[in-house]
Amino acid sequence: MHTTILRSIALVSLTLAAAPLPAQVESITVDAAAPTQPFPHFWERMFGSGRAVLSLRESYREDLRAVRAVTAVAYVRFHAILHDEVGVYSEDSKGEPVYNFSYIDQIYDGLLANGVRPLIELGFMPRQLAGADIRQSFWYRPVVAPPKDYGRWDALIGAFAGHLVERYGIGEVSRWYFEVWNEPNLDFWGGEPRQSTYWTLYDHTARALKAVDPRLRVGGPATAQAAWVPAFIEHCEHEHVPVDFVSTHVYGDDTAQDVFGTKERIPRERMVCRAVQKVHAEIQASARPSLPLIWTEFNATFANHPEITDALYMGPWLGETIRQCDGLVQDMSYWTFSDVFEEQGVVKTPFYGGFGLLAAGGIPKPAFNAFALLHQLGEQRLASAAEGALLTRRADGALVIALWNYADIGATSPIRKVTLTVKNFDARTASVSITSPLALTRAASCDNRSERGQPVLAVGRAERLSQLAARVRASGEVIETLAADLATPEGVEMVVARARALGDVELLVNNAGLSTSGPFLDQSADREIESIRVNVEALYRLTRAILPGMVARNRGGVLNIASIVAFQAIPYWTTYAATKAFVLAFGEGLAYELRDSGVRVVTVCPGFTSTGLYADSGVPGLAGRLLPFAKPETVVRAALAAYDAGRVVQVVGFVNQLLAVSGALTPRFVLRWLMAQMFAPTAARPG
Repeated sequence: MHTTILRSIALVSLTLAAAPLPAQVESITVDAAAPTQPFPHFWERMFGSGRAVLSLRESYREDLRAVRAVTAVAYVRFHAILHDEVGVYSEDSKGEPVYNFSYIDQIYDGLLANGVRPLIELGFMPRQLAGADIRQSFWYRPVVAPPKDYGRWDALIGAFAGHLVERYGIGEVSRWYFEVWNEPNLDFWGGEPRQSTYWTLYDHTARALKAVDPRLRVGGPATAQAAWVPAFIEHCEHEHVPVDFVSTHVYGDDTAQDVFGTKERIPRERMVCRAVQKVHAEIQASARPSLPLIWTEFNATFANHPEITDALYMGPWLGETIRQCDGLVQDMSYWTFSDVFEEQGVVKTPFYGGFGLLAAGGIPKPAFNAFALLHQLGEQRLASAAEGALLTRRADGALVIALWNYADIGATSPIRKVTLTVKNFDARTASVSITSPLALTRAASCDNRSERGQPVLAVGRAERLSQLAARVRASGEVIETLAADLATPEGVEMVVARARALGDVELLVNNAGLSTSGPFLDQSADREIESIRVNVEALYRLTRAILPGMVARNRGGVLNIASIVAFQAIPYWTTYAATKAFVLAFGEGLAYELRDSGVRVVTVCPGFTSTGLYADSGVPGLAGRLLPFAKPETVVRAALAAYDAGRVVQVVGFVNQLLAVSGALTPRFVLRWLMAQMFAPTAARPG
């Protein structure tokens, strides 16, 4: 089940659905000996999100966990940490400041507990600290006026940063970022004139942070449309104001007039990186050429266009953006990881053109799949002039190649047919991954669940999954596949993360199994331990992870596949039978504990079944020749019927039912002898 691949090629394909034109054939030569350059995954280490208070919701945190499972996200940025709904600042009856960091603690505790740190955007203005009641148009109506008293603003920033350092330690908080405000060149800043009044805000904020500890990292100008960067650096240099990084934003549909002051037409797939190149050059030409550039917002659009952010378009667009921006920026923060987001109000429908990778309800969009695939790219990029491609190498030596076929919105792209020629590389294996638009699945691993109109997440060996997916999709049903090694904790975590990302799990089918047979001392200890991990540990871990959600919803079920051998000891199949005995006892115990929860636990005990389970071990002795083998479809239908009927244990097949009953009536010493006669290899059968 687990194979070590020494040298391999992985091909990541980002597809775009469109009416195809005739194919264009091109050749790409991949020279494994070509020079490489570091290829840090700058596009997936930082994400934006809905405003600060939304991070307290479990749906937000579930989406964050789903994204973290398929990307390298390390930082999250959101608006409105100082909004009144977070409760940080108020004034008492005498007009004296009152600080309350209760929600602040819950917000940042939640991020850290989920393995990410904050990039703290300092804004907006607490109402009682504002110099005027100037509101931005977002649904939650943030106050964007300058403070009425910069002394009180400085004190708030100092108290806020000091509290974070006291709670989390300077070693931790020094790894965070503090960005001063958001898009002060637009209507998010009410100071007049905007630029000079923002300089005042930045100066006070940066100095207040550094007064807490010089190791705190602060930057700006956090502008839209890649604006103000040369003037900002010049101001900080001239006034000796601390600055540790430069931040700004651009979206794919920003105009050349707004970003460059020109009338040219810059295509959507070029706009972001043209702007990144501009700002990169501005920093290089400044008095502070070593300042890191953090692009704290980017996406293909700044508006809600379902045909863009909810569509397959995002895969090729992301590929193009990453290809062009490589080497020009430290990090780029995709806006946003989740549609738990309320700038235009409470979400009314899952697919409205939200910015997130996950739609409302945790439904993965094509962009989610694109990020998951691009995460597989290596850490070194091979020199190549190829368009629509990224050629990379992983640390283990494997080549990972991404290809895509970009077409603009409403345009029709020719089919892209590519011949890859690989030189100077001994590839033992190759694999292909393709983004799927069918991302609306829940979790079950039973092959035929789709027959009942239920979407399926199938988990197993890669070679079987492709055949299974083709068979199910040919019938018009929905299926997603995940190749995972359930003998490892990482493989199990992959399954749990994917299942949670796809939605509420209605039915968990624990059907994975490994078998060994023969005298115990003749077996490979590693192989038998692997079978225990798959048959017992993986089943336990999956159940333990998925079950709480079912119980919370008072709905769902677990279908455990044990075996007829679970009812007695089986010499010469000792370990396998013991693992199935665990499954039977575990399932029965859980069924009783959850009898009033609305969650069903059913354990199915089939006999020998014509699957790949026995491909390596075989069925030992006379049992393999005398006992009948059932078709997988028969077992599946019997299992689902038992589940529908609410049975706790279901033995499949009349012969197996007789064996189970007779085994319960037979003395155990006799039963052991009989099983030894049936299952012993010919050379080992006792006389």
